[in-house]
Amino acid sequence: MDEGVKRFAISRTVLEKLSALVYLKDREGRYLYVNPAFEKTFQLTSAQWKKRTALDLFPGPFGEAHQKNDLEILQSVRSAEFQEQAVDSQGEARNYHSVKFPLFGRKRELVGVGGISYDISEQKRTEEELRMREERLRLLLAIRSMEEKSLKEIADAVLEAATRLTDSPIGYLAFLDEREKVLTMHAWSSQAMADCAVPEPTKVFPLESTGLWGEAVRQRKPIITNDYGATNPLKRGLPEGHIPLTRHMNVPLFDGERIVALLGVGNKRRDYLGIDIIHLELLLGEMMVVIRSAKGKENLRLALREKELLLRELHHRVKNNLQVVSSLLNLQASRIESKEVKSLFNTARNRITAMSLLQEQLYRSEDFSGVKLKEYVQTLMSFLFRSYLKGEHGVILQVDVSETTVTLEEAMPLGLILNEVVSNSLVHALKGRPEGRIAVRIEECGEELRLEVEDDGVGMGPSFDSEISEGLGLQLVSSLAGQLLGSFEFQKPDSGPGTLFSLNYPRPMFLKTKVTKEPQGVT
Repeated sequence: MDEGVKRFAISRTVLEKLSALVYLKDREGRYLYVNPAFEKTFQLTSAQWKKRTALDLFPGPFGEAHQKNDLEILQSVRSAEFQEQAVDSQGEARNYHSVKFPLFGRKRELVGVGGISYDISEQKRTEEELRMREERLRLLLAIRSMEEKSLKEIADAVLEAATRLTDSPIGYLAFLDEREKVLTMHAWSSQAMADCAVPEPTKVFPLESTGLWGEAVRQRKPIITNDYGATNPLKRGLPEGHIPLTRHMNVPLFDGERIVALLGVGNKRRDYLGIDIIHLELLLGEMMVVIRSAKGKENLRLALREKELLLRELHHRVKNNLQVVSSLLNLQASRIESKEVKSLFNTARNRITAMSLLQEQLYRSEDFSGVKLKEYVQTLMSFLFRSYLKGEHGVILQVDVSETTVTLEEAMPLGLILNEVVSNSLVHALKGRPEGRIAVRIEECGEELRLEVEDDGVGMGPSFDSEISEGLGLQLVSSLAGQLLGSFEFQKPDSGPGTLFSLNYPRPMFLKTKVTKEPQGVT
């Protein structure tokens, strides 16, 4: 047997066993040879494919693309790879990866085009499914982030996602009343609005008046209609100017046992499938989560607002009551001739005012969870200086307070301690002096807060002992320091004459427990 004939016989045997499609064409694109896999895929006999072109076998865009690719091979005289499509014997569009090459005659003249096409439809389907899942996840996440948006914005986003995921030109979203008797159209897709020629579209539909599109509510399940033109006793016709329907699908949204909404799409180029129902159910579920969350947040905002108003009113009333008490003490003190007794009344009044100023700051604050310490200390110091120093004076006040916020439970004892210590400096330490200095320092030291009050007055007597002193002011300081779980001491400052008061208390411990202990006064 001639060697060339033998090689051709072997090659043809191999080609005919391949599952890939193999074909040879002349320069006019007419088929000269196809392997059995080609004939089986497209259910063609030799009489049906011989001398026919790709446009004959695959009319339309698919055949045109085949011929265009063949022409590219003939013009370049080089092999190339293409993504092509063709409709099989079942009417399904298949995707192929085609490797095409020029054919040469015995004299190396160009005589046609050969090709091998591999069916990659499953690969394409898998890629499309992955792409669709990614797109669906992206759209679901976008809807999840719309908790602060209006119901219309949420509904429009859900409807837009529904038409994209199902490849549907038109869609709608309707809500039901509590009795499931009336459907109110809430949103139409932009394409539906553009194509609809109904002069004044109805927005409210009694369920009993609806045709096929109301069946999803009546049957309480998703309904797919892939041949809308077929005779169906459930249809009640479309209004004049309505978009013609070829396919339709809608899915109800349940809230417990009650249907609350209906999401529908229509006119997909291919049949609606179960995956389309899944798309719509997931979108509706996400919409329900977002609407519930938004309602929950709104209810929480209203509750917090109501609580804020109550707290503001409470602080206002407490402040007013304290001011009434302070005014009564002032009135009573004005009728007392004894300087010692009058001083006691004024001291009591100042303690009450220290608490009243704190309530006033909270009343004016936008946040009741804490007190801006620097602002409170400056207000309190201004009041004390006005109260004790009449007219011109040479006492210098130095305030160095960190920008920190403390709780009301911290601020109240801190304010009263400051009132006692600073009042003592103004009344006793600087008494009879034309000038002097009082410094107030508060800083955060790790997990503690440290308060210092320093004056350059006469200083403490040699027999002073904070642990055994019987003065009411010192007893108050001791008790208040105990509330803060802190320790305090009076000592001589390093800078010269006078007195240095210091208080330390652990803030995190205070916030974690309400247990009090005896103060630790140190001389």
